[in-house]
Amino acid sequence: MKTIKNQGFSSTTAGDFGDKVWAVIYTRRADCDAEELTQQKNWWPEFYRHACDVLGWKHDPRIDAYEEGSFNTRADLERMGASA
Repeated sequence: MKTIKNQGFSSTTAGDFGDKVWAVIYTRRADCDAEELTQQKNWWPEFYRHACDVLGWKHDPRIDAYEEGSFNTRADLERMGASA
Protein backbone atom coordinates (compact mmCIF):
# COMPACT_ATOMS: atom_id res chain seq x y z
CA MET A 1 0.00 0.00 0.00
CA LYS A 2 1.33 3.43 -0.92
CA THR A 3 1.26 6.18 1.67
CA ILE A 4 1.50 9.94 1.41
CA LYS A 5 5.12 9.71 2.54
CA ASN A 6 5.91 7.31 -0.32
CA GLN A 7 4.44 9.81 -2.76
CA GLY A 8 6.84 12.56 -1.70
CA PHE A 9 4.26 14.61 0.22
CA SER A 10 4.64 15.79 3.77
CA SER A 11 1.72 16.27 6.13
CA THR A 12 2.19 20.02 5.64
CA THR A 13 2.01 19.69 1.85
CA ALA A 14 -1.07 17.51 2.13
CA GLY A 15 -2.69 20.01 4.51
CA ASP A 16 -1.91 22.90 2.17
CA PHE A 17 -3.48 20.97 -0.71
CA GLY A 18 -6.56 20.28 1.42
CA ASP A 19 -6.86 23.99 2.22
CA LYS A 20 -6.73 24.93 -1.48
CA VAL A 21 -9.29 22.30 -2.46
CA TRP A 22 -11.62 23.26 0.39
CA ALA A 23 -11.46 26.92 -0.65
CA VAL A 24 -12.64 25.97 -4.16
CA ILE A 25 -15.39 23.71 -2.83
CA TYR A 26 -16.55 26.37 -0.37
CA THR A 27 -16.70 29.05 -3.06
CA ARG A 28 -18.42 26.81 -5.60
CA ARG A 29 -20.98 25.65 -3.08
CA ALA A 30 -21.82 29.26 -2.20
CA ASP A 31 -22.29 29.94 -5.93
CA CYS A 32 -24.56 26.91 -6.32
CA ASP A 33 -26.63 27.98 -3.30
CA ALA A 34 -26.97 31.51 -4.68
CA GLU A 35 -28.08 30.16 -8.06
CA GLU A 36 -30.42 27.67 -6.34
CA LEU A 37 -28.67 24.77 -8.09
CA THR A 38 -28.47 22.71 -4.91
CA GLN A 39 -30.38 22.30 -1.69
CA GLN A 40 -29.02 21.04 1.60
CA LYS A 41 -31.38 19.03 3.77
CA ASN A 42 -30.89 17.78 7.28
CA TRP A 43 -32.12 14.21 6.79
CA TRP A 44 -31.32 13.10 10.32
CA PRO A 45 -34.56 14.02 12.21
CA GLU A 46 -36.78 12.27 9.66
CA PHE A 47 -34.51 9.21 9.59
CA TYR A 48 -34.30 9.03 13.39
CA ARG A 49 -38.08 9.30 13.86
CA HIS A 50 -38.61 6.55 11.29
CA ALA A 51 -36.01 4.32 12.96
CA CYS A 52 -37.71 4.83 16.33
CA ASP A 53 -41.07 3.85 14.84
CA VAL A 54 -39.72 0.76 13.07
CA LEU A 55 -37.52 -0.47 15.93
CA GLY A 56 -39.88 0.47 18.74
CA TRP A 57 -37.37 2.83 20.38
CA LYS A 58 -38.40 5.66 22.64
CA HIS A 59 -37.93 8.95 20.82
CA ASP A 60 -35.31 11.22 22.45
CA PRO A 61 -35.70 14.89 21.43
CA ARG A 62 -32.02 15.55 22.21
CA ILE A 63 -30.97 13.05 19.55
CA ASP A 64 -33.60 14.35 17.16
CA ALA A 65 -32.13 17.86 17.50
CA TYR A 66 -28.66 16.75 16.33
CA GLU A 67 -27.53 18.73 13.32
CA GLU A 68 -23.98 18.82 12.03
CA GLY A 69 -23.75 20.13 8.51
CA SER A 70 -21.04 18.71 6.31
CA PHE A 71 -20.39 22.16 4.91
CA ASN A 72 -18.97 23.33 8.22
CA THR A 73 -16.73 20.33 8.84
CA ARG A 74 -13.57 19.13 7.15
CA ALA A 75 -12.87 15.40 7.26
CA ASP A 76 -9.33 16.02 6.04
CA LEU A 77 -8.52 17.78 9.32
CA GLU A 78 -9.70 14.91 11.50
CA ARG A 79 -7.05 12.85 13.26
CA MET A 80 -6.96 9.26 12.12
CA GLY A 81 -5.13 6.35 13.64
CA ALA A 82 -2.39 4.54 11.73
CA SER A 83 -3.55 1.74 9.49
CA ALA A 84 -1.84 -1.63 9.32
